[in-house]
Amino acid sequence: IIFVQYGQVGEKEEFGIADGICLKNNPKCELCGVIDFCQFESKKKLKGVAKSLNNKKDTDKNNSETVYISKYLVETDWGAPVYNRLKQVLISPEYNLEIIKNHTDNEWCRDYMPIHASDSKLVKFKYAPIYLMEIQKGRKTIPNVDLILSELDITDYEKSEIKLDGGAIEIYGRTGIISNRVIIENQPLSEKEICNEIKDKLKLDRIVIIPIHPDDYTGHVDGAVRFIDENTVLISDDREVLKEVNKLHTYKRQSVEQFFYSLRMSLYNAGLKWKYLTYVEGKQKDEKELKNNFNLYLNFLKLDNLILMPSYGMEEYDDGAKEDLEKYYGKEVIKINAKALSKKGGMINCVTWQK
Repeated sequence: IIFVQYGQVGEKEEFGIADGICLKNNPKCELCGVIDFCQFESKKKLKGVAKSLNNKKDTDKNNSETVYISKYLVETDWGAPVYNRLKQVLISPEYNLEIIKNHTDNEWCRDYMPIHASDSKLVKFKYAPIYLMEIQKGRKTIPNVDLILSELDITDYEKSEIKLDGGAIEIYGRTGIISNRVIIENQPLSEKEICNEIKDKLKLDRIVIIPIHPDDYTGHVDGAVRFIDENTVLISDDREVLKEVNKLHTYKRQSVEQFFYSLRMSLYNAGLKWKYLTYVEGKQKDEKELKNNFNLYLNFLKLDNLILMPSYGMEEYDDGAKEDLEKYYGKEVIKINAKALSKKGGMINCVTWQK
């Protein structure tokens, strides 16, 4: 009954074809989504159309941008809403949404998947971050990345023994930004040796090192700084936070102030300018107590023609960040509610990887 309704002439909007598909003269087979099951009398013609359409789908898939997410994310209460929204947003032929099935309970695929070099080639760095390695529960979440890549039919990549999470480096052109955590994690190698290996593998001319935020145990940079162009980066507008530090105890105040000024000095010394992105720190409206809850809009996924921005159900700030990103990047910006996800320690860029 559904197939008949779908293909016949009519004005049923839910099927979207007002003048029908299965017409006696000139059937519109190119529009049909169930052509493989069709018993229409022009079978020979339909098979030819089906083959042509399948070839077109394969071509479109090869030319489109693919976004990957972990199967574990899809199965969690905090990740399922993100996945469902991604399915809605990435429905056009420009994009594919793929599931990484082979993994341990680790939704942060950005960090263990390969990193794109400046020449677009892939480099798989060692995924063994301190924040996972120091506890047994964390070590169990480290996946077999070679097996994952094999199952995804990704075979063309280089390897490096340097420990470098995908979220721990930001690249534009031939410049890379890392935090000093990368240097700490790769000791006893010297800073020069570490940077030279990263530059060699990722085909970079220089590495800029920035400080770790005092409340970020990962040492990642995708929540601290993002490139706009080769001379300009985007950082969170935390100037209001600095005004409030006098209310904090001495150690906390000093660590926040040190990060605030050290970040800017690192960028300035590298010849980089910065712009500010809307930022809000603290508890959300429905929370009874203050948690380590940083609403980082910087952790967005940047695609060729689209930006997927985390949102938190705080309309004033969400809309402000969206307007900022549209202004700086000149791309369409779509909000993805990451309120529940953020409480697990990451946002949209953290749980996605694109190829």
